[in-house]
Parts: sequence; structure tokens; C-alpha cells
Amino acid sequence: MNLEKYIPFEKKEFRPHQKEAIQKIIDSIETGTETILLNAPVGSGKSLIGYCVARYLQDQGGYSSYIYTKTTFLQDQYLRDFKDLKTAMGRSNFECLMTPGETCTYGKCKTINKFSCPVGATIGAEIELKEVTHPFVENCLYWQQKYDAINNPISILNYPYMIVDNMYLNHFKKRKFGVFDEGHGLENALMGSLELQLSDVQLQYDLDSELDIKKTIPEWVDELRKFSVMYQKLAEAEVDDHRRDRLETRSNAIKDCSDFLEEDPENWVFNINYKYPNKEKQTFVTFKPIEIQEYTDILFSKAEHKLIMSGSILKPDLFIHELGLNEDDLSYI
Repeated sequence: MNLEKYIPFEKKEFRPHQKEAIQKIIDSIETGTETILLNAPVGSGKSLIGYCVARYLQDQGGYSSYIYTKTTFLQDQYLRDFKDLKTAMGRSNFECLMTPGETCTYGKCKTINKFSCPVGATIGAEIELKEVTHPFVENCLYWQQKYDAINNPISILNYPYMIVDNMYLNHFKKRKFGVFDEGHGLENALMGSLELQLSDVQLQYDLDSELDIKKTIPEWVDELRKFSVMYQKLAEAEVDDHRRDRLETRSNAIKDCSDFLEEDPENWVFNINYKYPNKEKQTFVTFKPIEIQEYTDILFSKAEHKLIMSGSILKPDLFIHELGLNEDDLSYI
């Protein structure tokens, strides 16, 4: 098997044990193993291992893959090394073409009611970029990179961005293979994404509603469902795709949290804290799980086979348990 041809560098040569690891991963996938855990030290070239497996699957079977990592910095590093990858990052990484000086997080499509962005995207069963007819205007930079990543055979996303899409948007469809780089960060990434924070200021702005502090989990279940319904009604009345998307995402996040609290109250906690920006009191309530084993399908649902790579897995048995992985369908390298 000529695996060297997938090396994108001028020197077509593997480091010690790289080719052996790639072959073991491919063998595991071809025998139907769902999860491969690769424990390899820093400097062993794990990114090339994951990339070569993805290229092999693309070359041999026309299969597509995702590569996931912790940060946008690491995404950029992958892009420098592997030129054929496409990446997708959050809105805060792009300047809004219609609101110069603002990122896409605070562009017109997010902040102005019923604003339809002329350089954005149409969201339906598939995402389609709007046709830009003005000769001096480009497509929205955020939607262009997302469109490219959705349609490229090997795409790289960061964990927070991937989790939000898996939970609420489903723009990225299931693929044959997923590489989870820096796998020791998976638990914290999912924990942070499951966390829900409400603020009295945001609820007043969005819903014209007060934050009524509750004392028990069952009381919060009902309160959160009320807020979820209010956000959904706002979304249904919204004509702009992007703003409706934000409202629906918020409604779904609050509903999910209420469901989690109801289904597993012993595993969820909440705390109340106060901040005083400009000497004005603001109230925040934060909900988070204690353990995440029940929710890790959110991480892994878009990859038929998953390769989890890390150089910091000191206790593999504990790591597998914390992520709720099936020990009987796992290959450890």
C-alpha cells in the first residue's frame, strides 16, 4: 500500500511509527471498528496520520471525512500543512461586508429585525449562496467558507462550532470518518457547549420578560420551557433567515436544557451570580451537567468511524469511561 503518496510535503517520508499507525487505523475501519483511540506523544505527527487516513478513504472509496480540533489556531495550522482542506469557523472570525468594522456576529443580519442580507445564503434543505450581481461585492465571507467546507471531501472544524451545528443546525451531514485531534479536550468542549446561561438583561431585550429566580430544578424546567416557547414564537414571526436561525437556535438550546434537567435532575446543577457593569446590577443563571457520558453522541454523531488522537491520555480506561465509549467496539493504538 503506497501511503507515502498522501504526504503533501516535499519530503515523501513518514516519521517512525506513523505508517504503522495509519495501517492499523485503516485495518480497524475496514473490519468495522467504530472507534480508534490513538495515544501518541507530541511531535509524533498525529495530524499527518489523521489526514493520510482521510485521503486514503477518499481515494479508495470516495468517502468524505471531518477533522476536528480544539481551536481556530489549530485549524489554521492544518490549513497551512494540508492545502486541500476547507475549514469553517464561527461568525466572530469574519468582517460583515454590509456593516464594515463589525464581525458577522454583530452584522446587520444578526442585529436588525427583518434584514435580508444581499450577499448571504439561502437556508433550506441545502445551503445555497445568493447570486451576487454587483461587480464589486463578494459573497458573505462567513457563508462562503461554510459553503466550501460543507461541499469539500475533507473539512476541518473546531469543537465548539461542530457541537453547535450538530445540536441545532445540522448543516454538516454525516460522513464516513471523523478525526478528533487533541481528544483530551473533548469532555471540556462538550461540557462548555451544554452549559446554558440566562441573563435578566438578555431576556428583557429579547422577550420583554423578567428573570424570576427559581429554587429547585423542577421549577426551572417549567420556566425554561416557557422561555423556549416565547423564543420559538418570535422565530416563527421572523422573515429574515439569519435572525430566525438565531432565535430558533436559542429556543432549541433552552428547550434542550429543560429536557436535560427533567430527564436527569441529579446530574445537573445551577448557580446564580451577579455582575455590575456600569454600576448596574445584572443577574445570571448558569446550568451545567456534572458528567457528560449521556450526551457524547452530540460529539460523534456525524462520523461513522472515529479516530480520537491525543498525547495526553494518561489513563485510557478512565478516558473511555468519561466519554461513554463502547469498550467492545474500540481499537487502542
